[in-house]
Amino acid sequence: MVIFYLKQFFATMLFIFTSLTLAISGVIVTSPIFYSLAIKWFDLSAVSGLSHEQLMENYNVLISYLVNPAIEALEMPYFSSSENGLFHFEEVKFLFLMCFVVAIVGVIASVITILWIHKQKLQPWMGRWFIIAIAFPLILLFLIVVAFDQVFLLFHQILFRNDLWLFSPVTDPVITVLPESLFMILFVVAILIYEVIIYLTRFTVFI
Repeated sequence: MVIFYLKQFFATMLFIFTSLTLAISGVIVTSPIFYSLAIKWFDLSAVSGLSHEQLMENYNVLISYLVNPAIEALEMPYFSSSENGLFHFEEVKFLFLMCFVVAIVGVIASVITILWIHKQKLQPWMGRWFIIAIAFPLILLFLIVVAFDQVFLLFHQILFRNDLWLFSPVTDPVITVLPESLFMILFVVAILIYEVIIYLTRFTVFI
């Protein structure tokens, strides 16, 4: 019986992790859309003295570097970068690429697991686990809305072994056009995408 429940637990964790990495990957790829809106919402042109087109060009260069393993150097057209700043972006690039790889592997593993669930006729037992998978991110969403500063800090402390992410506007002025509110929006969007993916996964399991 213990092994039976462990199998359900690990299947659920696989679905959660896969949905999460897929959601994050989706946000990364579509983030230029949200950044374009953020330029207007937070009046970043007035903050930076750059036009909407220039800010988008700069952001696209940054995102291209972060998601493309073939691009080895980051050279933003309108902002200088310190050595520490470039190293932090290098760390972010590694995390992004790992997220893409894990998402791909997770999808393959999830498909195999869903086929196994159908073969073993375990659908009736998976319902309670999907409730957990759906509910947990909603708690995180609440925390983001009421205490994003603390969540944002904890997020960086978990992912990075240094404080290089604490950019100075003097040495890394790009931080002035990457407001914390933008990241909060991206976090919320990621959770919403996660909920859609986990619901579709649940539908596939019980179909």
